[in-house]
Amino acid sequence: MEQISAPLIPCLFTFQTLYILSSRILAAQGAEICRSATICSLILDLEQVSPTEHTSIMYEVLADQAVWAVCGRAAAVIDMSSAQRQTIHVEVMPLVGGHLALPKVRLSKYIVPQEGSGSSAKQNDKRDSSSMSKLEPFSPGQIFNASRFQRVHVLANASRKKDSTASSDQQPQPPSLTSLSLEMQSLSTRSLLLQSQAIGGGSNTISLP
Repeated sequence: MEQISAPLIPCLFTFQTLYILSSRILAAQGAEICRSATICSLILDLEQVSPTEHTSIMYEVLADQAVWAVCGRAAAVIDMSSAQRQTIHVEVMPLVGGHLALPKVRLSKYIVPQEGSGSSAKQNDKRDSSSMSKLEPFSPGQIFNASRFQRVHVLANASRKKDSTASSDQQPQPPSLTSLSLEMQSLSTRSLLLQSQAIGGGSNTISLP
């Protein structure tokens, strides 16, 4: 049993939760509810709950371009070594109204290359892929998104509602039943007059309305 349990210990740390991410939307200053075509704030709360060597985190706001427009910094690097909990503000704009899903946020490990000694740095002038920063995804379970299924209520813009109402009023209305009945009566009168003219041999002149 001891030989089987020992190799499983590193696997438990691989799936251990390292960070908890919470997202929420705040309306513009002075407003209670978000409106479409109005700047709002996407608040990201990132908290470290387990010790880890990966303290440089890259966040990326992946918003649906048909629903949200990201007006602030869509990506940046966070240094979690200074504080175990940090808050990020990103300006966003809802493009439509309704109960909208929050913009998706992706977290990645920001790997910074280790600096070599001074002599080796002078000798090697060329930079290869190992000397540049790179991103690595977290393992499943290491990031817990507490706001994954959260939605926000966004009201449609009042000006857009007025424009749509005005355009609908300007649309041509279908003919009423009264006008249709009058046209049918006129056609029937014309047909009767034509029939009487044909019976009379065309000697009489009849003026049609």
